[in-house]
Amino acid sequence: MPDTPAPTAPRFRSGAGRICLDFMRTLRLRGMDGATEELDTPEALTAWVAQLGPYPDGTAVPAPDPDVLREAQAVREAVYALLTAARSPAGPAGCPSGERELLNRAAAAAPPVPVLAVDGTVAWTAADPVGAV
Repeated sequence: MPDTPAPTAPRFRSGAGRICLDFMRTLRLRGMDGATEELDTPEALTAWVAQLGPYPDGTAVPAPDPDVLREAQAVREAVYALLTAARSPAGPAGCPSGERELLNRAAAAAPPVPVLAVDGTVAWTAADPVGAV
């Protein structure tokens, strides 16, 4: 019987119920000694999008430049700031204005687009797969 490779565990955690929450979890142990940045390279961001984005397996997700990685990390921290504010007495209105503006800009980006295939399945596509997710 030929050797069958064991399935590999997903690289990134998922299952928080919303992609923004899974994205927020890419900074492990936030605020603690030993905090770990999972999105430490553009290639790591590409791997996260390929794993958790809506794209079919095998979709080519080009690695973004380092500026896009820094922007993605800033968006992640803005999500954290919004959720922290939402849990405070001030509610979401307590989210700092800079983070709110960053989240609004990110939300205004073109989202992935559904495409109905001949076989009836739906696939997702985007000109900028990283930015869309």
